[in-house]
Amino acid sequence: MSTPLRPRLQALVLAEAVYHDIATGKRVIAGTFNLIVGSHFPAFVPMRAAVYISITDIRRGSTNLVLRLVDTSDLGIVMETEAFAVESDDPRQTLEFGVPIPGFSVPHEGSYDLELHADGERIGSLRIAAHALPAEQT
Repeated sequence: MSTPLRPRLQALVLAEAVYHDIATGKRVIAGTFNLIVGSHFPAFVPMRAAVYISITDIRRGSTNLVLRLVDTSDLGIVMETEAFAVESDDPRQTLEFGVPIPGFSVPHEGSYDLELHADGERIGSLRIAAHALPAEQT
């Protein structure tokens, strides 16, 4: 009996924007970051951002994905997107896309994981740090 495919995350990048160049089919990832700097905490990150995702080994049919920002100190969920479906007729196909995310809050300085879940299973993550500005810069 064969084991069902598990989606494979190839890239997870947090950026200011992800564009799709229709003429070339390429994705353009602008303003990547993995550090949030605030003058005080909790800090609200007001900018809209986007997450670039490259994924393969999608089962035939539909797979539900969810992005979560998780506080590594207590594993609390800080932000979570609505579930969104991706579809593939060929599991060998690589799917690339950007997912817009709204502004979000981080409760304190520390480490956070931006996780991608496929059908309820975490398949990868990106570490994000949150730091306060030095006192002389606030």
